[in-house]
Amino acid sequence: MRSIPRIILTASLLAGASIAHAQDPTPVPTPIADPNAAAAPLAIPPPPLATPSAPLKSLPPVYLDDANDSFGIAQSEARTRGLQARMLWIDGLANIDRINSTDKIKALTAQIKNAGFNMIVLDVKPINGLTLYKSAYAPLSPGRGGKRFPDGFDPLAEFLRAARPLGLQVIASMNAFAEGQLDSPLPQSPGYANPQWQTTIYESVTRIAPSGSTVNTILAGDTLNTLNENGDRVTIYQDLAKLKRDLDSRGNASLTVAVLNAAGQVIAVGNGQMMTVPTTGAPPAPPVPVPPPAAAPTPDGAAPETPATPVPIIPAPTSKLGPMPVKLAKGEMALVGIAGASNFLNAFARLGVTITVTTQPDFHPIGKGSARTGPLMVNPNDQTVQTRLLNMVGEVVGYGVDGIIFDDRLRYAGLNADFGDKTRADFETYVGHGVKWPDDVFKYASDDLLSRRIIPGPLMETWLLWRATTIRNFLASAGAKVKSLNKNATISVYVGSTYSDYPKMGANWAADDFSAGYRFLTPGFQKTGMAGLVDWMTTGCYYRVGPMHDASDIGQTSSYTVEAAGQFSNRAANDQTWVYAGLSLEMFNGRTEALKGALQAAAATTQGIMVFDLSHNIDQFWPVFKQAFAQPALPPHSSPGLLDSVRTQHEARKTSGTPDPPVIVFGGASGTGL
Repeated sequence: MRSIPRIILTASLLAGASIAHAQDPTPVPTPIADPNAAAAPLAIPPPPLATPSAPLKSLPPVYLDDANDSFGIAQSEARTRGLQARMLWIDGLANIDRINSTDKIKALTAQIKNAGFNMIVLDVKPINGLTLYKSAYAPLSPGRGGKRFPDGFDPLAEFLRAARPLGLQVIASMNAFAEGQLDSPLPQSPGYANPQWQTTIYESVTRIAPSGSTVNTILAGDTLNTLNENGDRVTIYQDLAKLKRDLDSRGNASLTVAVLNAAGQVIAVGNGQMMTVPTTGAPPAPPVPVPPPAAAPTPDGAAPETPATPVPIIPAPTSKLGPMPVKLAKGEMALVGIAGASNFLNAFARLGVTITVTTQPDFHPIGKGSARTGPLMVNPNDQTVQTRLLNMVGEVVGYGVDGIIFDDRLRYAGLNADFGDKTRADFETYVGHGVKWPDDVFKYASDDLLSRRIIPGPLMETWLLWRATTIRNFLASAGAKVKSLNKNATISVYVGSTYSDYPKMGANWAADDFSAGYRFLTPGFQKTGMAGLVDWMTTGCYYRVGPMHDASDIGQTSSYTVEAAGQFSNRAANDQTWVYAGLSLEMFNGRTEALKGALQAAAATTQGIMVFDLSHNIDQFWPVFKQAFAQPALPPHSSPGLLDSVRTQHEARKTSGTPDPPVIVFGGASGTGL
């Protein structure tokens, strides 16, 4: 239906053009080209041969896309002045044993300085929500596993004491809206200690129940044709070959299989090898009676007066034993359960009984969802969450750090967050009317293969815009907080380099005047760009190949390279801030020569280099960094007033109408740097 207004508009415009032409008393005839006239031959000289280049003069030269790598005023100013950021990132959880004493930190900072870096990023608020500094708003991290910090040890204070005499900047990283770990839940993590802060996730759940029952239900596993080993959910199979392999690999102990026909009736039940099937012509079993719901508890907590009526056991119809069906017809499925799920199927999936399989929306705190890895995210719309985080920013700035950087949790948990009641009320206030929730934003639908897909609602684009505005406005508040406490401290962000991932995360890290061929980049969404709010940003250009020229050597496209990611990052920032390309050392383990090419690509495309992470077997790379950074340099953001000058020149260029070359949109790998 969305295409109809466009068709009408086009027809209207065409009609208007016809009317105007009809009123023209002296139409000008269109000249007719002489078909016998020869077109002038086109002569284009060959382009110059590519030659290797070396932005880092002390490393071997590589083939680079010099013309497109050189775009922008920021790039020109940094190169002309010999400015370049060179930072090493230190994760707060992965490096505990390297930073848990004063002596270790002194030795480490000396080594970092000797390798030619000019900045350290220390993760002072890791994803678990505990801190590497003394905070009034979160517990001081004791460490993790067998790697511990001494009681009361303050790593941030120690890094500042060790780095200052060496001329190294110390930037404090904060995982903004992450307050715990789903894979390592700690009761003292703020997101677990304050569950009301957790973001509400909207998912769909598949429920399995005897027909008509709302009491005797069990959830289906999230993944089709993959056995749920926890035994708390029934697995749905539509691939009997996959089911047979799973059964053969684990045996049949405590396992039940029920096969449903397209109408949902149980036509076979057993352990997957031998199945009970109805005898030809046997009548189906009667439906399972639905027990009445339990009465509500009395105010004093006493047991209800009328307990639920148990479901009676229904004898199966005349039946016989037979093998597992060879294949399933269209619409048929096999329900498989182990442990508790097996007990459920034994009780309710009786031969001949009709089982309903329905998909419904489900809203739950992220800590109670199916996800078992990643950060425990809190709700960015919660003003308590925002105020607390701003207070923590103030604490860290008070230490005398050179800047604050928000790691890649300055965002929502995903497209399906946050769908809590408070967020719904705020969104309805924004749009000015009630909302059919969640369908007006989007809804889930399943096809006959039970695969979930998203159907956008009429307010989907509004939802993307509103969330990006929320994150943008919080960053503006945080920047103002930093500058009010120390005008010389910087505010910055880390983001993944695949820009197209970010609308679903509720963030827009590009410049607010960046234009490129993305469907989501409407004029409104464009204004939510955050680049102009920060002093610098670093993007995770986490690929195994540096120059685009080298991608074919390992069978990759040029999009999956540091050079492509850095080049696009620089274009997206559009001279509103400095950009530093991030490299992931785990991509180069045992590949020091490949790292040299990646360093060249990062230096060629942006105004600096970020190296992640100290924990990634860095000892093999110290000589490479010392060679690459042999010529000392200062970060561009250290030059007073230079970014303001870049922004002013950029605006003047826009005003003059000078066109920019088209932005090359590289596909990249979704999730890179997230």
